[in-house]
Amino acid sequence: MEFKKQMVQKLILSYDYPAAYKMVENSPAFSERFKEMLYGACMRMKLSYSKTKTIFRKYGITIISENEKDKYISDISEFIHLLKLKLIKEEYADFIRAITPVFAKLCMLYLKNKCAVDIENYINEIEPDFLVWNRDKLEKTDIPKDKDIIVFLDRKYDSLKDCSPVSSDSLIEIIYEKSTDTDIKDAVTNLRNVEKKIRNSAAHTVVGITDEYIKKICKFTSKDIFNMVKKVFVSCGFVYDE
Repeated sequence: MEFKKQMVQKLILSYDYPAAYKMVENSPAFSERFKEMLYGACMRMKLSYSKTKTIFRKYGITIISENEKDKYISDISEFIHLLKLKLIKEEYADFIRAITPVFAKLCMLYLKNKCAVDIENYINEIEPDFLVWNRDKLEKTDIPKDKDIIVFLDRKYDSLKDCSPVSSDSLIEIIYEKSTDTDIKDAVTNLRNVEKKIRNSAAHTVVGITDEYIKKICKFTSKDIFNMVKKVFVSCGFVYDE
């Protein structure tokens, strides 16, 4: 039994919560509290925040914000934690794939907090996490400083089509026009290039994604990429809790 406990501890220290939970799930050697907390960690890895909050709240632990106003920020923060976990576990393919959903949200957050542009005023949510531009809202905005957004997007896309997806490319275009922070402009451009280069390369090459491979294709290590994501988040006025 002591050996089993040591194995579980080893799995937890290596962030393999699902394997650890599988070992303890039906074992009388572990308390129900321990099992539930471990299950909560598994749910957190799957970004199942509702189940995670319910379990942690039961034991008086708050890791994910309960404030609905903070939910958007909390979701991004959790995505970044997941990115770091993929990095630690050297799951580089998953790490690169996980950048896409958090990157667009980061761009929207940066525009809102640093450029005073609330993109949500000009989009429709077709389904969860699938956002499209509403051209009518862009053209008829009564916010003076936002009237040029449609001009930027028309220039980039040779007339933006209504219901076009809200891509990171389109958000970066607005950041370039609205932000004066050169470092952030460089960071978002580099992150977008990483997305494109790795995805295109992986699609045409049968090869495992390693840190060396990422650096060869993108000129950045996975740690460099993570630090760029973190930099954009922190620039929005938030603290990233390691």
